[in-house]
Amino acid sequence: MIKKILKIVGIVIVSIAIVAVLFIEFWPSLGGSVTDEDQKEYKARNSLYKK
Repeated sequence: MIKKILKIVGIVIVSIAIVAVLFIEFWPSLGGSVTDEDQKEYKARNSLYKK
C-alpha cells in the first residue's frame, strides 16, 4: 500500500519537474531564445537598451 502511494507521488513529482523544465526552457521571458524581431521591437520601445 505504501509502495503504491510512493510510486504515485514519485510519478507526480517527476511529471511536475519535466513540465517546469520545459516551461523554463521554451518560455522566452524565462530563458528561451528571443527572435530578432522581438529584440528589435524591444530596442524601439526602450531608450535605455544598449545590447
